[in-house]
Amino acid sequence: HNAIRTQSCYTDVFVEKSVSHATALPGQPVTYTLNFGNNGSDIAFNTMITDALPGAIQNPGILSSGSIITQTGSNPLAWQVQDLGPGESGIITITGVISPDLQTEMTLTNTVEISNSLDITLTNNVATAVSQIIIPEISFSQSGYTVDESAGSLTITAVLSPAQPFMNVVVAYRTEAGTAVAGEDYTPVTGTL
Repeated sequence: HNAIRTQSCYTDVFVEKSVSHATALPGQPVTYTLNFGNNGSDIAFNTMITDALPGAIQNPGILSSGSIITQTGSNPLAWQVQDLGPGESGIITITGVISPDLQTEMTLTNTVEISNSLDITLTNNVATAVSQIIIPEISFSQSGYTVDESAGSLTITAVLSPAQPFMNVVVAYRTEAGTAVAGEDYTPVTGTL
């Protein structure tokens, strides 16, 4: 008897994604890392990767290592992957800056997808990385301040929380008359800090 032996050949492309900061501030640098590869036993031809980079990411830069990719689109980002052999993989690193103009807290969702027409497992073809953008707030270090008008001056401390090391924050301030009369009981002040 002659036995015919067949070997199952298939492609199983995958992608994984991570972000450098789960919470971030406007103006903060951010890095997305995309790991991709082929877990199948056959070469993955005509594989594409697309990445819908959030609009709040400015000045994106792209580096890659491992399997060779060719960028074919910029919005969304798209790459053609060179023939991806069994066990071959690559990394795409996207760097950028979160827009310093953001005024409200938001969630930035970045989704990447890898596709190959002969892929047998689609559950590992999409990955998402999420960052929560926090807007720093100004408050006073105390809930109230009291000073005798003959005491001279009063120092009021403003606190920015969380701290914002990635950009300058400018806050306007001014005194307003309440029970004390400006010019008689106190010297009015106005300015920025």
